[in-house]
Parts: sequence; C-alpha cells; structure tokens
Amino acid sequence: MLTVLALPFGLLAMRDLGGARTVTPSFAGLVGTWRSKDGATLALSADGMFVATNMPAGSNQPDQAFPGTTDLLDLPRGSGTWSVRQEKENTAGGIDLWTAAGETVLETKGNPEHPTLFAFIGDPDDANEYVFVKQAASG
Repeated sequence: MLTVLALPFGLLAMRDLGGARTVTPSFAGLVGTWRSKDGATLALSADGMFVATNMPAGSNQPDQAFPGTTDLLDLPRGSGTWSVRQEKENTAGGIDLWTAAGETVLETKGNPEHPTLFAFIGDPDDANEYVFVKQAASG
C-alpha cells in the first residue's frame, strides 16, 4: 500500500513492506546535513551538489572492508551530485550520489517525521546498516 502525505518540507511517499517501512522524502525534505553515529557527514545542497566527509575506512574502496568486519560498504567520498531515487517495484526509494568514482545509492526508511538514509554493510540479507540521521537546521 502506498501512502502520500503533504508535510511542511514537501511530499513524502511511504510503502508498507510488512513491518519495514520505506519513505521517499521530497528533494526539499532531503536537503540538509546528515550524520552517522561515528561522525561521517553527508551535506546535501539544494543545488543538487553534496559533500561527504569523515566517511569510514573502506568506503567505496572495493579492496578494503568496513572496520571490524570483512564486509564491504559503498559510501561516497568527496563531493559530487545527488538526486532523489524514486521507489519502483524492484527498487527502494532513496538518493543517488554521483562522484568521479561512480554511483552510490542510499536508501531511505523511517517515518515522515524522522526519515533516515542508510547503506547496507555487506550482504543486504544480513540487515547490517550504516545509518545517517538528518541534523536539525541551525540558525
């Protein structure tokens, strides 16, 4: 079942996946700074550009594993462009991040008030996730 809500920061689509809930916030709803528990930061700008800082070792480097594991983690390094990835039948909603090294996809989940961005660490069937939470706007 697909539900669409109108929120102050834009439209948000949600699909119930039998307990797991995916969300696809609007472009405007995704703009801002996202941070992981270990301090990695993803700044998504309204002009479609992003800057990724403090990404963990092994991010987007096929020959290096995520620290403390033998699993690979696909996260961008540096800067590039981003866009909303619309949820389709076989594709989760989220964002596409493009750098000179190629494309990275972060999926979205959570609820309308507090969506999160995440990447799987290793095999998605293991459900190990590297999570980014949107930071409150300063000012």
